[in-house]
Amino acid sequence: MIFDVAVVISCLMNDPPSGTAPAAPPPTLVALSPIELVHRAENGRLMRWPEPSHIAVQQLALSPGQRALVQKTIASRDGEFDRYVDTHLDRLKEMVMKSSRGENVSLGSAIDGWGVVAKRSSLVYELQDQLTPDQAKIAVDAIGRYQAALEEELKADAGGIQIESFAMKVRAMLTTRSVRLRESLVRRLPTIAEFAKMLQGLALAPEQQQRLMQNLMPVLAAQNERDAGRERKAISICIALLTEEQLFEAIRMNPVPSKSGPEPAPLEVPIAPTPDLRKSS
Repeated sequence: MIFDVAVVISCLMNDPPSGTAPAAPPPTLVALSPIELVHRAENGRLMRWPEPSHIAVQQLALSPGQRALVQKTIASRDGEFDRYVDTHLDRLKEMVMKSSRGENVSLGSAIDGWGVVAKRSSLVYELQDQLTPDQAKIAVDAIGRYQAALEEELKADAGGIQIESFAMKVRAMLTTRSVRLRESLVRRLPTIAEFAKMLQGLALAPEQQQRLMQNLMPVLAAQNERDAGRERKAISICIALLTEEQLFEAIRMNPVPSKSGPEPAPLEVPIAPTPDLRKSS
């Protein structure tokens, strides 16, 4: 099936999806339960998180006050990220594309290129005065396991080419930033209608068009069960199918509004890791 915005829009003429996700399960009774960020897709690839520290902290057993502060801080950090991307898009594209080609990017270039985003500490450390020492340790340990798994996968992808440990850490950081760019596009296009209109401005290969429709149509067909969480998940999977050239072009076509007033409230839908579809059969 070839992608057709008319088909998508026609499926969206009924009631809009619910703005909130289903009620979350109650927090675990074991306050110090371990958390895990290492998950793998069916093709064996590591599922990629846009910002591991955000996910790790959100998976902790938090008090209502802590959780509200975490969500507010994440919304602020995401807003800062989106605005920085819009201001430095060409510079970031050059750096991300270089890393994707397997070329090394120095730490200095990475920090300079990502500016305030690179210099802002992990969410765990930013909120260290609000978390207990045990909570912080659980989150840091989970992030460490995820980083080790990501670096191991990137090392395997290098095909036997020896990469210094320090250079590998920079490559892992840029890989995570690339995933976070895709999450940024989800925030810019939170509904399937907006996403479908954007796709019309991209040069999509026939295979991409077919796979996009395969992921969008099941969501659109379930008219009586539509909800924001299901749509956001479908959009995230579709964005993973875009090349990095297409990703940057889509971001360029959909800048975030200039900041004027308080940060927007965070989306009330769960964040899911992004599958790495490049190795899919």
